[in-house]
Parts: sequence; C-alpha cells; structure tokens
Amino acid sequence: MKLFYRLALISIAVMILGSCYPTFERSVEEYDIVGTIFDTETDFTQKTTFILEDDVRIIWDTLGNEEPPEYSAELLNGIVSSTKQNLLSYGWVEAAPNDTPDVHISTAITTVDVNGTIWYPGYPWWGWGGYYPWYPGGGVAYYSYSTGTVFIDMVDVDRSLAENRPTIVWNTLINGLVSSYESNNIKRVDDNINQAFTQSPYLNKN
Repeated sequence: MKLFYRLALISIAVMILGSCYPTFERSVEEYDIVGTIFDTETDFTQKTTFILEDDVRIIWDTLGNEEPPEYSAELLNGIVSSTKQNLLSYGWVEAAPNDTPDVHISTAITTVDVNGTIWYPGYPWWGWGGYYPWYPGGGVAYYSYSTGTVFIDMVDVDRSLAENRPTIVWNTLINGLVSSYESNNIKRVDDNINQAFTQSPYLNKN
C-alpha cells in the first residue's frame, strides 16, 4: 500500500475513534492515539544523520480568517526536545549545520474544536412501581471538547532531491483530547512521542 494511502487510513481512524469522545467514560489519557507508518522500501540502517527543525509548525484554518491558535512555549519546545532525545537515544547523529543529513525531520501541531448535542430518548412508562411519576421523558445534552494532533515527518533528503518532491519515509500522528490542565497535555505529548519511537524499532541503531 502506498504511503499516502496509509496516511489517509490513519486520518480516517482518528475521525472514527473521535466519534466516541462525547461519552467521556474514560480518562483523557485512554483516548490518546499513537499511529506510526514507514516506507517499506527504505533501508533505515543506511540512514544515520538527521536535522530537526527548531520550530513546530502550527496548522490552522487560514480560509476562515481565524487567528492562529496559541500554544505554550513549554509544549512546543517539549515536542522538539522529546523528538530529538528519542533520535539520539536510538543512535542517530545530528548533522552539523553545513552537512547534508540523511533525513530532515519536521513537527507540526493542530487543534480542532468540536461542539454538538446528544438526544436521550425517554422511557416508555411514567415512573416505576408508582414512584417518581414526574420523571422527564428524554432530553438533550450539549457537549464541547477540543482534540489536538501532533505530527512528526521524516523526509529522505537524497530521494527528495532525486524525485523533486518531499519523500516521507516515516510519519507519526498523535491524537487526543485537549485537557484543561496544560501540564497534563505536555506530559501526554511527551509520553506519546516516546511511544511512537518504541513502536518503531526499525529506527533503532543500537
């Protein structure tokens, strides 16, 4: 299966699992998704050096005349530092500024706000056993939540130059509910980036 088809499948999976969010029967951590895909034609043993962009790219709806969302410096810096630390711990070497690396790595983040309603059907009887005859028959509940997604893309530099287009050979997609506690979001992003590398043993050079 081509790489972009697998990227589309992960995006579809995120949307399907996202339909479960309004129940909120579990902790926010349990809704986290970590997806990783790689190009099966790439021999990662021949890739040893990398360059990692210092800034996290922020994705938002530019057509709606909206201002870009604001993220804390601690969160953004954590995405970059966690990605770099995992690469170094796997035996990758950061390329010198004037050297051409084997791979170029970028990170990105986006947030989506979701609002909706849930209708609860009423009971087919008035009360039970003669009690609570005033119990209402059904109703509507309103919900609102935000989901955040972090992307990590690894581009093969030589193939990109030869094919005249960015050639992604490894991609990570991390998706989850945005907590009202920033410290929780930062920790979960760090944990999930670690998980992304854990489930990508082909990147490990040790």
